[in-house]
Parts: sequence; structure tokens; C-alpha cells
Amino acid sequence: MLVLPTGQMLFSDSTSQIWAYTPSGAPNPALRPVINSVTYNGGGVFTLTGQKLSGQSAGAAYGDDSQMNENYPIIRMQTPTGNVYYARATNWSSTNVDGGTTPETVNFTLNPAITPGNYVLIVSGAGISSFPVFINITAAEVAGL
Repeated sequence: MLVLPTGQMLFSDSTSQIWAYTPSGAPNPALRPVINSVTYNGGGVFTLTGQKLSGQSAGAAYGDDSQMNENYPIIRMQTPTGNVYYARATNWSSTNVDGGTTPETVNFTLNPAITPGNYVLIVSGAGISSFPVFINITAAEVAGL
């Protein structure tokens, strides 16, 4: 069982069959991660500051057999034409679930394939995504990789 950044859930019972569950409706706005700011640190590394970055739960569990913890931020950036790049998240300040309004931070490193330009940045925690914020990645920031 795996909760995806899209909010979908994948399930496999150890056979070659995989099921995908797509919930209806939108997530409760009170559970969404919130992005307050994105700051460039140099060397292709940024710091994202916000709330609820680790999500509302630890992830998924399958009885007493296994747990799939996903209480860490997943950062994706999308171009206006639909290309998606995932960033490498490190040094998150908390993996506590349902962090409320407590400020949290996470560092992220740009994907090496990214090019300068305008992006929509979204952070997901345990399958619930933030509202998008718009950022501009400069040539100097890409060169810092």
C-alpha cells in the first residue's frame, strides 16, 4: 500500500495485480500543507518554510504486516507545458504528523534535469498536496547544481 503525492493509493497483495484507488472530492483544506516561503541557499539548494509539511498521518499500514511511512515532504515543480520535476528533500525540521500552525522547514535540491524558467511548486505530505505557488528558477540557480 502506498499513498501517492496525487492523493491516490496503490495497493498490491503480493501478486502481479496492482490496484489504484482515486478518492472523490478535494481534501479538507485544514489538512493541506501550506507554503509560506521558498529561499535560495546557493549550490542548487533551497529552503521551503511552511506548515503541515509532513501531512496528516504517517502514511499507510496493512494490518500488523507492514507500514509505509510517508510523513515527509515531497516537492514537485511543474512547467507551464506540463513537465514535472521532483526535487530531493533533505533536512526536514519535523516528521510529526498534523503539525498545525507550527512552522516547519525542509531543504530541497533541484532535479539535475531542470532548466531555468517559471514553475508551479507543490509540496505533498502523506498524499495531500498544498495549493501551488509560483517560482522562477534562474540560470544562476541551475548553474549552482
